[in-house]
Amino acid sequence: YSDCLLPHLLAEEAIGIPLTRAYFTPKEVQRLTIRLARSGPRCETGSIVHYVGPAKLQQAMRLQNAPLQRIAWILILNPRHRYYKRHMLRLLNDIVESTKK
Repeated sequence: YSDCLLPHLLAEEAIGIPLTRAYFTPKEVQRLTIRLARSGPRCETGSIVHYVGPAKLQQAMRLQNAPLQRIAWILILNPRHRYYKRHMLRLLNDIVESTKK
């Protein structure tokens, strides 16, 4: 999984993010990010929040100093993170525990 995904993520950071910043305003990117977070599957969005880290994600959102970021956290990201922890993370932890026995 990581062999396939890691090169894509590295390319996105090296190429996609700088191009996005060069051609779009932060406000344009913010609207798209919120729309993507809202339309994405709850579990998927929640897993992103979980593995990035809620505190780190909130700090990055505060640095952008955009009012919609706070609303996105309260209405979209935090509930999806709770959903992920309640429904998926518990199952993953059960699998890990069962392999230790």
